[in-house]
Amino acid sequence: MGKRSLLSLIFICLLIPAATAQQLEDKTVLSIGDQTVSAGEFMRVYKKNLNLVADAEQRKVENYLDLYVDYKLKVAEAYAMGLDQQDAHKTEYRKYKHKLATTYMNVEEVTDTLMKEAFARQQEEILARHILIAASVDDLPQDTLVAYNKAIKLRQEIIDGKRKFEQAARQFSADPSAPDTGGNLGWFSVFKMVYPFETVAYNTPVGEISQVFRTQFGYHFIEVLDRRPVAKEVTVAHIMISPKADDASFDPEARINELYSNIKQGASFEELAKQYSDDRNTAENGGKLSRFGPGMLNAENFERAAFALKNPGDMSSPVKTDFGWHIIKLIDRHEYPTFQDVEQRLKRQVQQAQRLDYIKALSKQELKERYNITSPEHVVPFFTEFLTDSIKTKTWKYTDSLNPAMKTEIFTLGSTTFTYDDFARFIEERHRKTARHNTTYGAAKAFYDEFELATIRDYFKDHLDEEDEGFANIVREYKEGLLIFDLMENEIWSKVREDSTGLENYYKDHLADYQYETRVKALIASTPNEAVAKQLRKALKKGASLSELKEQFNEEETQVLFSNGTYQEGHRLLPEDYKLSSGVSKVYNKAGQFTVIRTEELLAPTAIPLDKIRGKVMGDYQAALEAAFMEALKAKFKVTVDQQVLQEIKRTTLMLKTRSVLTIILACLTLYSCDFFTKELPSEPVARVNDSYLFKEDLVNLIQPNTSPEDSLLIVTNYINRWATQQLLIDQARINLPESQLATYDQLVQDYKEDLYTKGYKNAVVAKQLDSTIAPSVYQQYYEKNRESFRLKERLLKLRYVNLPISSNATEEVAKNLRDFDTDAKAALEAKAFQFKGYYLNDSTWVRQDALLTEIPLISDKSNAEKLKKSNFVRLQDSIGVYLIQVQDALEKGDDAPLEYVRPTIQQIILNKRKLDLIKKLEADITKDAIKNNDFEIYQ
Repeated sequence: MGKRSLLSLIFICLLIPAATAQQLEDKTVLSIGDQTVSAGEFMRVYKKNLNLVADAEQRKVENYLDLYVDYKLKVAEAYAMGLDQQDAHKTEYRKYKHKLATTYMNVEEVTDTLMKEAFARQQEEILARHILIAASVDDLPQDTLVAYNKAIKLRQEIIDGKRKFEQAARQFSADPSAPDTGGNLGWFSVFKMVYPFETVAYNTPVGEISQVFRTQFGYHFIEVLDRRPVAKEVTVAHIMISPKADDASFDPEARINELYSNIKQGASFEELAKQYSDDRNTAENGGKLSRFGPGMLNAENFERAAFALKNPGDMSSPVKTDFGWHIIKLIDRHEYPTFQDVEQRLKRQVQQAQRLDYIKALSKQELKERYNITSPEHVVPFFTEFLTDSIKTKTWKYTDSLNPAMKTEIFTLGSTTFTYDDFARFIEERHRKTARHNTTYGAAKAFYDEFELATIRDYFKDHLDEEDEGFANIVREYKEGLLIFDLMENEIWSKVREDSTGLENYYKDHLADYQYETRVKALIASTPNEAVAKQLRKALKKGASLSELKEQFNEEETQVLFSNGTYQEGHRLLPEDYKLSSGVSKVYNKAGQFTVIRTEELLAPTAIPLDKIRGKVMGDYQAALEAAFMEALKAKFKVTVDQQVLQEIKRTTLMLKTRSVLTIILACLTLYSCDFFTKELPSEPVARVNDSYLFKEDLVNLIQPNTSPEDSLLIVTNYINRWATQQLLIDQARINLPESQLATYDQLVQDYKEDLYTKGYKNAVVAKQLDSTIAPSVYQQYYEKNRESFRLKERLLKLRYVNLPISSNATEEVAKNLRDFDTDAKAALEAKAFQFKGYYLNDSTWVRQDALLTEIPLISDKSNAEKLKKSNFVRLQDSIGVYLIQVQDALEKGDDAPLEYVRPTIQQIILNKRKLDLIKKLEADITKDAIKNNDFEIYQ
């Protein structure tokens, strides 16, 4: 047969299994009661779980079907008992289904993009000024249009030279600081402004004025004045001398100069800081401030002097700021962090405030396009009139459900139509949990945006299993797993735990299975010294007691390890070839450890007490209950297997395995047909060292495009010289090193290669077969079972905090909102977030107290840390900022760690165990199969 004909035949053979499998897909192979299982479903589960079946015999299709029937019988019984209708099951299943569906919505992809964008932006600072024309989100469209036109007109007048930007900002801008600053915002970087503002700023070239754009505050336009790379963060210490309010004669400049002179003469900076610095929060620590970067201190002169210091230990001359006079000492200049260093922080930051709104907006638009949903223009105008002013005070009630207008359709998803009535009920439930609205128009618009997003997202999550087969398979398996867990918990596991009488009766009925083998009461003595072992044997034969033996052999140093107890044959402390017998044994030598045993008593076989073997008995009792339970299920549900379809599945499975082999053969023949095996070696050598050649083809990828001829020549020459040096060293090593050493190196290389191969294969198998789904009940079980292992080793806190500049005039307002933290307070805090030096508002998550040190350095002081107690509001202040902290909850070192805090650890433990079990099973199976197939044998 010609090569072309052979290839064609193999190609046709490759198509046959796929076509056969497709035809078989919808045929019913199994019926349990009134439930049917298609051949396609069975083959998918069989293929997925094949390598998880330990017994090679059970991997056969017909034997695996028996396991699958047992699985489906449990599912059928769970449905028959109505377990799927229990609220707990519905809640857990829907929660998992929605969580999994979220991963199909590209949210993670968008988040990742925003994280990378933020990381790139944080490398650069922008100097800009802006003008704000105020417009509230609650304003009517006509009012918004007035503000927009005003901004457009003002921008054009500045561009045309009719107005100066600074003067226009002082006169027209709604920014409260504009009269003083002329709209100048100073230097800022990522996360310092609201997201739309930040984005426009980074997209506007230096010297240009942006287009008018909208934020929650109104309409802005920006002029970017300059850009610069963000300076590396520094850690410094300082000594601060402030004016004395009660002593007008005190001269802080004179005092700082005296201290500066003392330091120059050799006095300790740290000791002088402790004694004299007026910044008492840092004085006790030698004046050390927290690490900071440009713009973080609200003290330009201080920052300029600090960043000018080049080397750790360098010290500035006295510097004046609004707080007094300072001497600054550089402690460390930090490198720019990598993306991996800040990845988790960036993820938290991009999922807050405006960026979260951006993610939601993209998600909503994608889903609207998916379901062909448009936002009707009639909804917001109707509800602007329908809502009453009570919506402004969060007391609105929906009392007009009989109004015919409430049947008006908004949009349809699948077979469900959503109407004005649905939207009104949504507003009634939702409006008490959100920020206040000043107009009915603002409320109607905001609530409709929420309603549309929530409705479409919930529909997507609830119905994705109807659109995506892969998703449907995953959630069905999860649902069935939950049902089986609940079934076994109700019918088997709880009985095993709680039915002590049944357990005791089972133990008595099977007492013959729980017997000690012949045992010895013995004294085992072990030593690395053979001479001591011989002396020891003599002493044992003379009947020396344990205390006498210890006095004789271990008085000055421990020469002998003694173990006194009851042992059965095969115990790890006994030599492998030791047979239980009376008297004193010979001296056994294993790997240089010499052991002697003196048997005090031979014990005949006897029953093992229940309390000594309770775990095993419970396992056996559970297995017996399960066996009886399965027999009852088989009697209850009629099980029918279509043998003809089963035979087709077996043939198709065999054909699919054959297909894999044919694919490899086809690949080899294709390569052969392309003269792969007759390809000539490179024919143009450019250098030679003894019998080794460097060819022109080896240099092809060295030179990048657009490299100059001079640089290309230099790169190639250097490469050739390095190659030659390497080859000469290798040749000399082969000549001069001993053969044994070379053999050792060759073996190390071979071992490393084999290790890479085996690890690579194991990792590939694990990656393919590992079930990474962990049910919530599994987390809870592991946590309860190992609660002692999850004691806290550090304090945990649930809190929210805001860091404000010392000069802020909003401190009291922010403190009140931070304490109240209702919907209005949250909205007010988010609106002012761009003014904060730092903040954290997610008080539902536990955080380590020591992880907060970089954000709230003052809690490194023990007296400040002790204030962080449950429900406490704490205000801390240093020379550069105010820290407002509301503690929701606190856990102390030694307390039980909350499950949600240790969940990632438990996940890692469970997944690692599954990985180890897979690898162990793989190693056992591959050896077993090799022996069975005569691929592995040991010659006697």
